[in-house]
Amino acid sequence: MVRNIVARTPELKEEVLNLGGESVLRHAGLFNGSMDEAYGALRDLELEVELITMDENGNISKGTTEFGSQPLKFNPTFDSSSNDMNNDIQEHSQPPSESFNF
Repeated sequence: MVRNIVARTPELKEEVLNLGGESVLRHAGLFNGSMDEAYGALRDLELEVELITMDENGNISKGTTEFGSQPLKFNPTFDSSSNDMNNDIQEHSQPPSESFNF
């Protein structure tokens, strides 16, 4: 939710930070279910976010494609290779009868 707010209304970034948004997001990033969202929100707030990996022995490696110990579930960069949204939708869409096995 914080990520959507600051992405859609950038003028609220400073207010979110003043209300303690950074510490809340960094704490949320410690939990598997919210790592990706916390990473994205911190990035959208233009804060420094360090990507790390922790192995089963507790050793930390910096600079990988992970925030915490799980792979990101989204592409952290925008891919503008195709700007033809209608064509992309047509190319990847299929009728429900082909999507589900009844």
